[in-house]
Amino acid sequence: ADGQQDRGPTVLVTFEASLVALEAELGRPVDLRRFRPNLHLGLDAPAFAEEGWGPGTTLTVGEVELAVVGDHTGPCIRCAVPSWDPDGRERWPELQKWLIGEHENKFGVIMRVTRPGIARRGDRAVADPRPAAGELRVR
Repeated sequence: ADGQQDRGPTVLVTFEASLVALEAELGRPVDLRRFRPNLHLGLDAPAFAEEGWGPGTTLTVGEVELAVVGDHTGPCIRCAVPSWDPDGRERWPELQKWLIGEHENKFGVIMRVTRPGIARRGDRAVADPRPAAGELRVR
């Protein structure tokens, strides 16, 4: 409410397939740290699938369950932060321009922990996506 980017007790999740696809689109490497994720996962899903995840989507990693539920969750609309080098040296404004033009300025998904537990490197990640409002889910 006061203009801060605090989204409460949420977790920002990014996905390797989306990062690899973004690098291919841009024709150069993209440092994952630009996006400041809390969790970065390999997932058996197409690149950018998270752009269409709506309320009720769940993601299970190890014992942990995350969900798109409550305020300030869903596909992450990016601010200008990813355009800054994570080490603070250089700005890459074309990155955000690309995200705006090609991905509705989305990268990653903001979720809440709905079942706490332990998630370890190598744990299987399973998504149960629900379409965002206005999107059809094709099976």
